[in-house]
Amino acid sequence: MNKYKKLISNSLIFAIGNLGSKLIVILLVPLYTYYLTPAEYGVSDLIMTTTSLLLPIVSMSIFDGVLRFVMDKNDNKEVFYSGFIITIFGNIIILLIFILNSIFNWYSDLKIFNYILILLSLQSFQSLLNQYVRAVERIKLFAINGILTTIILMSFNIILIVKYNMGIEGYIYSQIMSLFVSNIFLMYMVKIKNLIYKVSFNKELTKNMLLYSLPLIPNALMWWIINSSNRYVILLFLGASANGLFAVASKVPSVISIFQSIFFQSWQLSAIEEYESDDKGDFYSKTFNYFSLFMIFITYFIIVFVKLLFKLVISPDYFVTWKLVPFLTLGVMYSSFSAFLGTNYIASKETKGILKTTIIGGFLNIVISIILVQIIGLQGVGIATSISFFIVFIVRYYDTQKYIQMRIDWKKFIFLNLILIIQSLVLFQIKGIGVLAISIILFTILVFICKKDIYSVVFWRKNK
Repeated sequence: MNKYKKLISNSLIFAIGNLGSKLIVILLVPLYTYYLTPAEYGVSDLIMTTTSLLLPIVSMSIFDGVLRFVMDKNDNKEVFYSGFIITIFGNIIILLIFILNSIFNWYSDLKIFNYILILLSLQSFQSLLNQYVRAVERIKLFAINGILTTIILMSFNIILIVKYNMGIEGYIYSQIMSLFVSNIFLMYMVKIKNLIYKVSFNKELTKNMLLYSLPLIPNALMWWIINSSNRYVILLFLGASANGLFAVASKVPSVISIFQSIFFQSWQLSAIEEYESDDKGDFYSKTFNYFSLFMIFITYFIIVFVKLLFKLVISPDYFVTWKLVPFLTLGVMYSSFSAFLGTNYIASKETKGILKTTIIGGFLNIVISIILVQIIGLQGVGIATSISFFIVFIVRYYDTQKYIQMRIDWKKFIFLNLILIIQSLVLFQIKGIGVLAISIILFTILVFICKKDIYSVVFWRKNK
């Protein structure tokens, strides 16, 4: 199959499996804003954020090693078994922490602490199973599991939060049940017994997998710092309610993350497969060009319609948070560009480069957030996120040139980003019909600059 057709085909299948689960997170925001107070939603968000922080530590990011080494045509069973053993080891640590905390009461709110541990255990196995399914190209199974998880999550949210008014506990129980059902389903479908029963433990393979995965742990932590440390900065300087407002605002830009994550599930496979090809530079460059334009157009429409969206579907108590969305959206867009270039490190097995560049962004994000949040409040966090992700993107572009010769039309790229920034400023400075008029003009300019790319996409099949 043509590599571009395969990339598109896999992306569509991943979309079927992921779009529902990703969109449901957005669609459930109105439900959360009406049934949870800002403080409650802020605590729930911190539980999920903390779980995301600890997952790569507990699992040693071995699930990423499983994906990469299965695609290297190693023995699938040996690779999975190595990943499974490491995951079991991580869960033993979780169990020990659970027991010790029950005895010594390290964390006073035992219930929240236990929620985090349970979510950690379930997510470690789901990550392992999901990456294995992707690596062996059982894409349809991956999609079916995504649909199933979505149905379970949505059903329990409605039952526990709306019907029984269980608040934070209803939110967490819904997450736990969706992960539990997903794990059981995947274990059954991949016939996990055949993958771990009478399989030899390959020490050398496990060592190589860990050498690949371990640098991804501090990278994941630094990436978490860029993505999530803002919550703790807000909590420190502005309080839990402000964090709840920020959590709601963050859900809107996550529309970009939906498309990004769906595409990257497919792109990562294609990038690894094509890494040894002679024309990989051209393939990576063209793919980034179309991907970045797609992200820019989505970002533009989110910025244009954010105020209307908040008026229609968000509780009045949260309406003011629309002001946070434009720069948070830009930050997520730059995050997607950085992640695209991060795949270059994955394909070349140079995972240390991911860590090095992410440390830069993490450090800048914390410093700029602390400074700006005290000067201009919550808005400063969005600006800090945009700046830090943009810098990571630039650094990664030049750093990965030694692996893959990518080409970006920087004049066009900069001009398109200026349009997005101008559109964001228009929302703050101009009201009424003036916003509509300027938005139409800016959109016309956007389309004119990208007309050749739009034409090539529309007539892609015909050109082929």
